[in-house]
Amino acid sequence: MQEPVDTNGFDADRSNDLGSPPIEALDSDDALWSQLGGHEPAPPPGPDAVFPPRSTQLQVTTVTSHSAHVLPDRRPSPLPNLDLTKTPFYSDLLWTLRNAFGLRTFRPNQLEACTASMQGHDVFVLMPTGGGKSLCFQLPAVVKNAQMDGVTVVISPLVSLMHDQVSALRAKGVKVACFVGDQTSEEANNVHQMLKTPRHRPAILYATPEKLDKSERLKNDLQALYEAGLLVRIVADEAHCIVTWGRNFRDSYKDFTWIRDRYPSVPVIALTATANKQAIQDIIARLRMRNCVQYAMSFNRPNLLYEVRERGSVNVMKDDIARMINSQYRGKTGIIYYSSRDKCETFAKQLRKAGIVAEHYHASLPVSEKERVQQQWQAGHVKVIVATIAFGMGIDKPDVRFVIHCSLPNSLSDYYQETGRAGRDGLPSDCILYYHYSDAHFIMRRAREEAWERRNADHADNAIEHIRRVVQYCLNAVNCRRQQVLAYFDEQFDPEDCHDFCDNCKDKTPAIAVDVTEHAVRFVNLVQQAQQAGLLAARGTLIKAFLGKLDPTRNKGYDQLQVLDVDIAKSAGKELVERLHDHLIARGILVGTTEPNKFTGYTQDCTRVSETGRAYRDAF
Repeated sequence: MQEPVDTNGFDADRSNDLGSPPIEALDSDDALWSQLGGHEPAPPPGPDAVFPPRSTQLQVTTVTSHSAHVLPDRRPSPLPNLDLTKTPFYSDLLWTLRNAFGLRTFRPNQLEACTASMQGHDVFVLMPTGGGKSLCFQLPAVVKNAQMDGVTVVISPLVSLMHDQVSALRAKGVKVACFVGDQTSEEANNVHQMLKTPRHRPAILYATPEKLDKSERLKNDLQALYEAGLLVRIVADEAHCIVTWGRNFRDSYKDFTWIRDRYPSVPVIALTATANKQAIQDIIARLRMRNCVQYAMSFNRPNLLYEVRERGSVNVMKDDIARMINSQYRGKTGIIYYSSRDKCETFAKQLRKAGIVAEHYHASLPVSEKERVQQQWQAGHVKVIVATIAFGMGIDKPDVRFVIHCSLPNSLSDYYQETGRAGRDGLPSDCILYYHYSDAHFIMRRAREEAWERRNADHADNAIEHIRRVVQYCLNAVNCRRQQVLAYFDEQFDPEDCHDFCDNCKDKTPAIAVDVTEHAVRFVNLVQQAQQAGLLAARGTLIKAFLGKLDPTRNKGYDQLQVLDVDIAKSAGKELVERLHDHLIARGILVGTTEPNKFTGYTQDCTRVSETGRAYRDAF
């Protein structure tokens, strides 16, 4: 293995080995080569060692993109039953796995994905968090570089993620470089020179999508490599960002078709831990992947305990969390997600007052401070991080014992990604989500505001649909949490296999089915009346009006609203009506809006009847 060339002055002492498989508790075969007693090339192990027993059913399918301008694929189709130890790539892949990466065997689907990529196929890799996705492109990249000075280009969404992966690879002796916005011109020139110099040419070149999209000099360098046959593959890491960030706020993620236009014969690999069938189709189409080989594993993380708690007041929730950490998680590592930067800072300070070693993390912190906090947490000196969603992508700390959401995640996909940072060592870990409707309304309002700014109604519709799914998940106190999460990813799951490892399965109280159709129709009628009367009807006011507990002298106009048979309405009780309102929101029958109040001059949150709601009401 050739000596690394350090061009950007990254901290090579950082030991966060991002993207590699979890430590031994999840895969006892992942022993360091130095522990095997030598540095000679390892003989191929037997089939049981190469393909360890699998607890999940794996899928290998072929999908053809129907995008325009796709070149015909004349490469041989992959053979699912092929003995991968007999391919011409196996010995090089295994030798590099052991000698460069210090791993003894492949984890599920890694050898398959590496082999398909070495064959020149487009490959889509769907692996759960901590499953070793990055090895699927890093290993072939190192092999190809050793054989022919070939370069693998990796499109990565976050600068911090790139820095960590670059440091980890350099520590292994891998030639690697990256282009990021915070480089000096001297550092950037150094990388350009590396690409032109065979002796220093990197095996892997990391770049943000913005750099690839906007730097003509980089495009010209890559074009020269392509024409020389040295651009061996292009990788879209964290590929779900293509359909989430590209739709929302990063323009460079919107259109990757130029990659296939400029480098039509270069194979593409897309990797993610979070994508349902629709997202996979969107990613394949946007990257114009052709005859794409897919490797998918179960999304189930059996060691994670999922729980949803109704949130009362914010202060009560914070006190509960502080007590819980000091009792259940004393001295253990965890992540707490909160929706805003100020809330993160305030709560971290409160936890420190409670004797908990906690720090806050958000996007507005200086880079040096973010690095300090992350390094302190990785090293175990800081036990709890209170963070916005800016923290976590690419984090591979194995001993995270809890992930707590004080605010709702934006989608079930985000929830899976964020909770997936717990328990990567295979030991039991807790994922607790605090639910309050106000969080859902805030996300919906923000989506509408962003859509208005961008003149893009689809943005709001998509974001609102995602948060509705989260609300449905929170309100469902009967079905297995694991089953609900996996269903989002189009995966069937038998609740018996949960083994009472979620709050709903643990609760053995018999579930009682209650038909609330009559209450639902009455409530929708009440909202419609308020809407027609020009009243700005908020959730709490509507619930009080429905239960006959609203003071008409303090709420003008509401005395005109009619709830047929108030006694029946009162029999429902406040808790049921609150849940009913939220269910109707989650089903799209009612919608939360924000409208101007002509008396106060401010905006006010309201509940309105949607088109779906009017059809629902008319059906009864």
